Amino acid sequence: MLEVEGLEVSYRGNCAVDGISLSIAAGEVVALIGANGAGKSSVLKALMGLVPAASKRLDLDGSPIAGLPTRRRIQGGLALSPEGRAVFPRMSVDENLSLGRPGGGHEEDRNAIRRMFPRLSERATQAAGTLSGGEQQMLAIGRALMARPRLLLLDEPTLGLAPVIVQEIGRIIDEVRAAGTAVLVAEQNALAALGWANRAYVLTNGSVTMQGDAADLIDNEEVRRAYLGV
Repeated sequence: MLEVEGLEVSYRGNCAVDGISLSIAAGEVVALIGANGAGKSSVLKALMGLVPAASKRLDLDGSPIAGLPTRRRIQGGLALSPEGRAVFPRMSVDENLSLGRPGGGHEEDRNAIRRMFPRLSERATQAAGTLSGGEQQMLAIGRALMARPRLLLLDEPTLGLAPVIVQEIGRIIDEVRAAGTAVLVAEQNALAALGWANRAYVLTNGSVTMQGDAADLIDNEEVRRAYLGV
């Protein structure tokens, strides 16, 4: 579904992503793990066209998307739930959801999101800024899913959340995958991400330093020492 080769991102001459390559198959969950500042968010923003980037290849379903504006990439099947949730605090839950697929007439999509996130259904008219952190994260993911993506990008979805909510995020990812949507999740919480994923890439200082099946990386001594705290 997604093929990336030689992706580079720089800010004011400082390299944030140094020529990485990765791929994601249809219906697959892939984790991008690494410490804070490793370049994970820059990769996702580059895929969405939110930051300037260079690449040898950036294809979605075999079609090049490099140079396309973010709107066209969303129309092509990409959607991002950003780090920090970025909900619109004074707008209601339903209004935030509608921004994920503007134009109106998408009650069927909103109903599907409400079924996936019952708490959002209960708070449909509530201002997003009054939700808990976990509820705001669900809203951010739900808003991205309103675009009916074929590849969902999740940037630090567990950041600052209690363990019980982290488990709920895992349930959501499983449900999204079961529905046929591929997922690329960037996470500092390596244990959670590797538990969700089929495969993973380890990002260090903007470069991929390790990759493989998630189950194998969980058992890798270097990964366990550096990212799992064991």
